[in-house]
Amino acid sequence: MEKHIVSILKSIGAVQVGFLNRREALFGNWIQPWLKNEYNGDMAWMRRNAAIRSDPCSILDDGKSIISIAFPYYTQTPGQWKDQHLISNYAWGEDYHVVVKKRLKKAIRQITETVPDFKGRAFTDSAPLPEKIIAAACGIGWIGKNSLLISPEWGSYIFLAEIVCNLDIDSTPSLPDRCGECELCVNACPNRAIADHKTVMATKCASYLTIEKHGEFSPAEERQIHYHLFGCDSCQLVCPWNKKLKALENSPFACDPKWLNLSLDDLAHLPESRFDELKIKSPLKRIKIDGIRRNARTILRNGSATE
Repeated sequence: MEKHIVSILKSIGAVQVGFLNRREALFGNWIQPWLKNEYNGDMAWMRRNAAIRSDPCSILDDGKSIISIAFPYYTQTPGQWKDQHLISNYAWGEDYHVVVKKRLKKAIRQITETVPDFKGRAFTDSAPLPEKIIAAACGIGWIGKNSLLISPEWGSYIFLAEIVCNLDIDSTPSLPDRCGECELCVNACPNRAIADHKTVMATKCASYLTIEKHGEFSPAEERQIHYHLFGCDSCQLVCPWNKKLKALENSPFACDPKWLNLSLDDLAHLPESRFDELKIKSPLKRIKIDGIRRNARTILRNGSATE
């Protein structure tokens, strides 16, 4: 049965699949130390749904196992951006929430039709499931020092998704941490946001500031934005596990040319009508027009080398 499920998931583009039984998916209050330090900033939703974060199978009434799934997304960096990725690699193409969820719905239909009594729900960054912890527990990869899930084959440029189901499936083995003494990601973080114990202080992270931060930036936060419009890949760009990756071709996650024809000044004064066009299929719709304008204005004040 497991091989059959894996075959279906790989037919929709998954590159790795792991299984985690509820017995090994009881994680306790793992998030409390992070919240106690108020590293979540404006992300108040991280304080909710503690029971599901602790016991993710409980999101389904008869949940017994989790199928963890990885999809690759690494695509070619636009030449004109050089080493300054205005938009994070995961976000410069189509919205993965939509693309991956569509694939998962197709897979669930096929599994339901071919596996007796199967019931399941699919998630991809759409519920309070501890995706990285789940994926690490069932062998998709390990959690690196930058708190990202690292696959030995696909690096950290992977989208994680889950199917919580009613099948009692044995867990697949976990992998050892293979980061060793390497601290390239820690040293590459422009704001020193990576603390000990694989912890990211979100309130110092350029990705958090450009996406999750509400309202205007403080002077200190403005300096921490650097050249980032949406997200930050600094810790991924230096990771040795990402150096061997080949960019995907004909991928929905490739950079949409619409972002390349806009200057930062255009984005800082973006009209509503243009934003309505830009946000189609894009993850950047999440920060709305005010967020794009704010971030672009900040980059300009910081004196971005891309202008």
